[in-house]
Amino acid sequence: MACRCYQCKEKLAKVNGRLRKLAHSRYRLSAQGERNYLESLLQSVENSIHSHFCGLPIELQTKIFQYATTDSQPRPSGRKRNRVLLLGAVCHGWRVIAWGNPLLWKTLRIYIYQRNPRLVAQLAQEWLERSEPLQELDIVLYSLRRSDEPRDYDKKVAELVTVINESSHRWGTLNLEIPLHYAEKVYAISSPRMLTGARIFENDFESQTPVEEGPLLHRQSILMGHIIGYHVKGMPSVKSLEFSMRFGGAGYAQTIYYAFLAENLESLRINEIQPTQLLWGTTHILEVKSRPITRPCLRVLSLEMVPPDFVLRFMEWAKFPNLTKLKVTHADLTSSHTFHSFLSQCSKSLRTLTLGIGFDPTNLQRLHEDMLVNTLEATPCLQNLYLGLSYISLLPSHREPAVYSRLLSRLSREVDLTSGERPFLPQLEVLELGSLATQKVKWSDIPMLFYPLQDTFNVEKAGNHKFLPCQRPLRVVSIYISHAAAYSPIDLETLKQLSTIAQNRRVQFRFMLYTGQPVKCCDILKASAAIYGLVWDRYLQGA
Repeated sequence: MACRCYQCKEKLAKVNGRLRKLAHSRYRLSAQGERNYLESLLQSVENSIHSHFCGLPIELQTKIFQYATTDSQPRPSGRKRNRVLLLGAVCHGWRVIAWGNPLLWKTLRIYIYQRNPRLVAQLAQEWLERSEPLQELDIVLYSLRRSDEPRDYDKKVAELVTVINESSHRWGTLNLEIPLHYAEKVYAISSPRMLTGARIFENDFESQTPVEEGPLLHRQSILMGHIIGYHVKGMPSVKSLEFSMRFGGAGYAQTIYYAFLAENLESLRINEIQPTQLLWGTTHILEVKSRPITRPCLRVLSLEMVPPDFVLRFMEWAKFPNLTKLKVTHADLTSSHTFHSFLSQCSKSLRTLTLGIGFDPTNLQRLHEDMLVNTLEATPCLQNLYLGLSYISLLPSHREPAVYSRLLSRLSREVDLTSGERPFLPQLEVLELGSLATQKVKWSDIPMLFYPLQDTFNVEKAGNHKFLPCQRPLRVVSIYISHAAAYSPIDLETLKQLSTIAQNRRVQFRFMLYTGQPVKCCDILKASAAIYGLVWDRYLQGA
């Protein structure tokens, strides 16, 4: 089934011979070889407007499409990568293949662009009509409004919004990565049968002053009411809610109100993209509830860049006895009795804890490693610990905090089992260290996690390769280096020690480095790690 457009005909004439050879050789490939072959074809079709695959046999085209719409194999790190196939931009032949397999795809990702939104609406309507009528769809709307784009642009996308709204009865999940003045026009005409999740990500970063709290709250109220509030009582199907926007005090209160309408909520993520002082409304909405809200179903809670006052009030009011993952970006809250009381009610179920260190320079001055140690001792079942050091000061008068290095010292302290002292973090399997490239943190600190010291922390003992047995089941140590941190090369002596630990203790060290670092530094570190058999996880794409 060849496409008859001019671009495909021209390209087909040039590569027809090569495609014929590949089509024949494919049947002699092993399973891994076939997977690599399909992957190479997939990469090509993702990055080109017109596909030359119309010259392949229809059976092979269908198989490539099935491979493209199926989750990829888990990576060594355990993460899965979502495949994106831009079928709306390729030739008609590929779209026919997709329309012939409607059960294999359920996500419609639409980019709203200024050039021809009417065409986008037509494509969206066509894909909705070609999809399986009884299948819930995951709708993704995303856009980035440029500074030169007129404010009346939302009138031009009215047709697209109408198409999306008319299919609201089929929404499975709704993901909005658009400015709020677009999102407020998206609403459910009819109640979704099985709305399992909503993600609202505001990316219109115009300055908002506190006096504009009213209009901003009005937009959020319309948006949440149209999408989340238009549902049956209790919203039994909603499992995941994620909000990333500018809130203000009333916005937080409103978010909590809608979030706890979902009685079976399993994941709640709140991310403040423009931290401000806590404003009116939050205290009132939490005090109105005479009893604490208990949600046994909630497993994941993330409060990122949220004001500390709101976090503490929220923890006083909400109870999650079966929480397994918790993320808080203000580690100084660990000194609070409220925080420890919150941890105690989920201490037996909590497996992953993410603490941000230094997001607020003022709070950082109050932070001490004793706070973190006491918090970790209150979570005996913790298996994954993620520490993110985000303190970056450009002022010469501000010293970088030494709490990171001191915390590593406490983690590496030897435990005397004969005296009845229990091992520190006995269940910890994964430790992720973020931005480990400051002046106060040395590469040689890392082996100390596996070398039990008899006295205080002493870096001089790092040269001893005779690592004594230690009651700590660490299996993965991720070393993440921010693109904004000052890079310090890892010394060969430390690499030798890490290599010895990796071989004798079966520990996997994963280095993750932003590509914003100088290429030479990245290549040197990658090559050095490879020499000693260490694992280089990946380059992270810098913003």
